[in-house]
Amino acid sequence: MHAQVQQVFIREAYTTLRRNALLKDNPNNLDEMDDAFDELKDELKFSTQLILSTHSGHIAHECDFNDLRYFKQVKNSKNISESVAIDLSNIFSIKDDDNRKFVARYLKSTYYDIFFADAAIFIEGTAERMLIPHFLKSFKNGVLRQRYISLLEVSGSHAFRFKDLIEKLGITTLIVTDIDSVRIPDGGKRRKTCVVELDDQCFTANSTLKKWIPCKDKISDLIKTSECDKIKSIMHGGQLRIAYQTGITFRLNETEKVIYPRTFEDALILSNYSIFSGITDEDNPIKLAIDDLNDNCDADLTNAESTLLKIVKETTKGGFALEVLFNFEPEDLTIPAYIDDGLTWLDSEVRRNDLSLKILENEEG
Repeated sequence: MHAQVQQVFIREAYTTLRRNALLKDNPNNLDEMDDAFDELKDELKFSTQLILSTHSGHIAHECDFNDLRYFKQVKNSKNISESVAIDLSNIFSIKDDDNRKFVARYLKSTYYDIFFADAAIFIEGTAERMLIPHFLKSFKNGVLRQRYISLLEVSGSHAFRFKDLIEKLGITTLIVTDIDSVRIPDGGKRRKTCVVELDDQCFTANSTLKKWIPCKDKISDLIKTSECDKIKSIMHGGQLRIAYQTGITFRLNETEKVIYPRTFEDALILSNYSIFSGITDEDNPIKLAIDDLNDNCDADLTNAESTLLKIVKETTKGGFALEVLFNFEPEDLTIPAYIDDGLTWLDSEVRRNDLSLKILENEEG
């Protein structure tokens, strides 16, 4: 069935099954249909059930979140494959009802393809949504493009609300987010955006980093977090990994320094400085960003971080990504290291979970 027909089918199927005797004599009387449905729905001695097995996100999208049952293939203690059924109505506890409503509303605003995917990637915002699909295409010659990867655009302040859903379903998940450094200025009361610094007064504003993984608040602790601590084992053999900005060795005017980007945009600028420098249009925002770096950095790159912070604040994220796509072939770009590391991990996890690939490898071996 066409996608729209699938949606109409599941939307109307239960109502059709619950039609009662009031409509026998006049089945085309639409005015009576709603009353007939309500009467039968409230009649406890009649119980009609509809079970539909599907691989269609369009059908799942039309169902109530609490009516969904998720089947996952896992290996038991004897290394034999079996399926487990997970009742989505029990995913969230009663005290987390707000999160349940948020997740259900979010999925209704997109599609339920996460339930059918090999893995999921949570991304931060507009620029990532535009560019990360191209990174998936260029990463290792598109190895991840051969997989069913679900991309969900959820800011760092909300991604943690999917914690119960992801961990209890055991969906292999990569979270690509920003380190979002903030501090309380002298004489101030509220934290404000700042460059990434490793002192005890620099914190993250990202709720996912604080409340989900790796559950750390200080920027210095996040920077020192080991690769192992960025990975979490979840139910049914699944794995979860966080990816946020790390230090980039930046070279300018014969000077080299490790700079810690704060967001995706400044990590992209630092990672692609040489290619971005090739733009000649004086009004191009990427050209202006490169000129700011060239003009405002001292010999020891003292002002590099604050210059990047200014550039990112003044640049529209979507506009910046569009300029990148207009001026460059995406496969020519260097993927920021923290994202490349995350995609490398995701590729290895998807391969590990691919039972058919294992069988093929064993036969070839």
